[in-house]
Amino acid sequence: MKSNRIITILISAILLVGLLVPTVNAAPSIHVPVNRQSASSTPPEVEVNRVDGDGVTFTVSMKVADLELELVEEAGRQYTRVSLPGWAGTVAAGLPVLPVQVEQLGAPMGAEVSVEVSGGEAQRVKLDAPVLPGVAQVADWENAETDESGLMLPEMVEVYEEDAGVYGGGGVYPGELALVSGDGMLRQQRVVGVSVYPVQYDVAAGELVVYETVEVSVRFSGGERSVAGGSVEESAVYEDLLGGQLLNYEAAREYRTAGVVESLPVENALEGMLGVDAAVDGAGDWVPPDPGWRVKVREAGMYKLSYEELQAA
Repeated sequence: MKSNRIITILISAILLVGLLVPTVNAAPSIHVPVNRQSASSTPPEVEVNRVDGDGVTFTVSMKVADLELELVEEAGRQYTRVSLPGWAGTVAAGLPVLPVQVEQLGAPMGAEVSVEVSGGEAQRVKLDAPVLPGVAQVADWENAETDESGLMLPEMVEVYEEDAGVYGGGGVYPGELALVSGDGMLRQQRVVGVSVYPVQYDVAAGELVVYETVEVSVRFSGGERSVAGGSVEESAVYEDLLGGQLLNYEAAREYRTAGVVESLPVENALEGMLGVDAAVDGAGDWVPPDPGWRVKVREAGMYKLSYEELQAA
């Protein structure tokens, strides 16, 4: 269903945050050649190893031979575009764009969530140029255009600017193989996002440090592990959504809260974006934020609104 698809995309975008993390020491490694030609699209391999009341353990796998390295020129400088076919890439402006896999799981209400990670043997790939930084969109008001209603709209310019703290340092980025990158509510279900980074960038050496396997153990400490009277049933739309996205769907059903969540849950913010036709139970409860801005668009569709555009509003 269209509403289900939109909710899935928005939740994934919300959970994909927290990309700049502390530096760690590079592991012992071996150097390997990489096929720099385009590879066939291969989705990330994710295997759930264990699910219990205290957490989830899963393994993310990839092949170093599937890495795509493309030399590009931006802002008068040569860079290496690093990608894995079928994988998402980090998007933070000014920071190296690297492959990332985001997994989602249900967590008990009130529990502390921790992550333990172990990687396989590290393999190093020499680069001919630095990793391409994420692009920022900057509003150019000097070339602003006026639409038919008289509203002035700036021209959006793409800017590639390296983060000095990363590109000028001597560490490894992102520095963590996995970390909790999101934590929110979807109706009565607490949903936690865990981002996995099997490809690291050793800035000083000009090399990628690649782990073909990364085992992630997510542990819960404290919190409410079960709901009195049994698990809370959701509508078929939400059960399908949660069943397709949560690694521990069956166990997570016992973590749902039967009460009302006082803080603004993810679902209400999403429902406010979907419109009347795509609304689901409780959509009418959403209240626009204050302060808030009305954004005018030229036609129906998905739009990206940057920090710079909001700042200039």
